[in-house]
Amino acid sequence: MKELIEMQNSLKHVFVSYSRDDVWEFRALCNELQLVGFRIWIDNDLRPGTLDWKAEIDRALMASVCVFCICSPSAAKSKWVAIELTTALKLGKKIYPVIVGGQSGNHSIPTAITNIQATDARQDYRTAINRLLSEMVQNHEDAQVIDLQEILAQNAIRWTHFGALFWFSSEVRKLRLLILPETFSKIRVLRSIAQLQHHAERLNVDKFTLRDIKHVATALDAIDGEPTDSERVAIESKLRMIQDNVARQAEIIDKSFSDGPVPGRPIIENSVTKQKHNQ
Repeated sequence: MKELIEMQNSLKHVFVSYSRDDVWEFRALCNELQLVGFRIWIDNDLRPGTLDWKAEIDRALMASVCVFCICSPSAAKSKWVAIELTTALKLGKKIYPVIVGGQSGNHSIPTAITNIQATDARQDYRTAINRLLSEMVQNHEDAQVIDLQEILAQNAIRWTHFGALFWFSSEVRKLRLLILPETFSKIRVLRSIAQLQHHAERLNVDKFTLRDIKHVATALDAIDGEPTDSERVAIESKLRMIQDNVARQAEIIDKSFSDGPVPGRPIIENSVTKQKHNQ
């Protein structure tokens, strides 16, 4: 096993730095990198902070052609991401920051790389990622194994669908947070719903899911000011149903798929639920 790890570390690859809180975005973006043929290195089997982890990180960064950093508020706060990026900078590695979450891009970029231009994938995801991947392909051919989109057309369709499922589910999770009182902004929520519909159309989801998304947009658009508690609970319930439907689709493609640490848990609790908890 040790020999296998050493062999993998010696191969040219793209090093992916991310926070464990961004696992959905991480899996989707790794899929994008692999689709254009990149060999990637991730620390799935390592425990952050251990001596083994630090040694393997150092070796993997040494053999990397560049670092692909998934930026979010969680990544910006992660000390493990900070260690990886600091080491990469000392080694002179090219870093490609990609913003996948957060209200402000400045709050999503780790301190070590704030002076590096980042790709913002929060709105026009497809255009931003395609542009970045084209740049990486031109600059790092030595880390490419094969172009799956060219060689395995049918599988590439499956992989693209697979990645879109995670982006769809991630957008649902973001929406469920955006409708909370402390984060509610009608403009931001409606933009997020438009993005959700975009992912749904890419997935070619059933007409009922599209209808449910449009119902959420209509309900929110009709609200003057902030939604009431009952309106929030109704919207939250609809979003949970959409998320569950998407999770079922994802399980068909990947049996290891998990829709979150606490699947189906309401973010918004109504007064009846609160009373039960307090009894």
